[in-house]
Amino acid sequence: AMDEYRAQRRGGRGISGIARKEEDFVEEMFACNSHDHLMFMTNLGRVYDAKCYTIPEGSRQSRGTNVVNLLPLVPGEKVSSILKVVDPEDDEFLIMVTKKGIIKRTAIKNYAHIRKTGIIGIVLSEDDELVSAAITDGTRQIIVGTWGGMSIRFDENDLRPIGRTSMGVRAIKLREGDEVIGMAAVDESSILLTVSEEGKGRLTPVRDYTLQQRGGQGIRNYDCRKGNHVAGFKVVDTERDDAIMISQNGTVIRMNVSDIAFQSRYGMGVNVMRLDEGDKVVTLAATLREDIEIESEQPAGEAENAYATPSDDELQSLMHEDMVSGEDQEDEHYSEDEEE
Repeated sequence: AMDEYRAQRRGGRGISGIARKEEDFVEEMFACNSHDHLMFMTNLGRVYDAKCYTIPEGSRQSRGTNVVNLLPLVPGEKVSSILKVVDPEDDEFLIMVTKKGIIKRTAIKNYAHIRKTGIIGIVLSEDDELVSAAITDGTRQIIVGTWGGMSIRFDENDLRPIGRTSMGVRAIKLREGDEVIGMAAVDESSILLTVSEEGKGRLTPVRDYTLQQRGGQGIRNYDCRKGNHVAGFKVVDTERDDAIMISQNGTVIRMNVSDIAFQSRYGMGVNVMRLDEGDKVVTLAATLREDIEIESEQPAGEAENAYATPSDDELQSLMHEDMVSGEDQEDEHYSEDEEE
């Protein structure tokens, strides 16, 4: 239950969030009502569905129910994204993006009848996997972000709707060693929360991310040159949302999004989660704020803005990289539908 995770001041250590087995850690949190219709998408590109009330409720300290007891997953298959679908017959679209930067847009009607054993959502190339999905109404923009700190924003209509069993097209041209960590449907008024693996976070207006054509290298979202990488980013409502971060060791912290500072794309953020040595943030989630007591004090003497602003030389370097990396690139990956 979400109310077991009380809001804290940003920069705290959080609380033990899950009894975990060795080498196990939390990857996603999702707030839902008991009668919500849930669509599960897996790393292997398959789609399943279930009702929220069919998932057993546990306490904060319990391990929870193994997902293989809820869905007929095959060995090596795990849930990568969960969405609520109001009506599969609506004129909406399912957008999916993979680790290697491939994206596709398909009418949600193609998923109105999902077998108990699941259906194909996207055809994946070797060593690729599905990392994120969103439902749109045909009027949104899409922003894709990478572990290495790059991002690209484009109109969803740059993606022609294609068949359910197709591969898709390129969303972003990745640098060597980089991979996509997430995607969100946005508009010009959206606010993006970015959190690094070392527990720094910042809010940035989506309008600061230049609207481009899909398939290019994109522009800088976060400076990862010193070895710090992006753990996740989410579109948030600063008036209504709480942010929830989970570390690799299973620690959870929940805080008001409004406690996190606004900074430009070149800002390194402020401390949002204190981590033990060797730990790192692995999951970022957002949920509606609860009217609950604030717990824990902010650490005394913390240098809040020590990571906030690059030096003038660093800023000029980052801006130059944006100028030379934001060019559109010719597509390399097409589905059979796209080649018609």
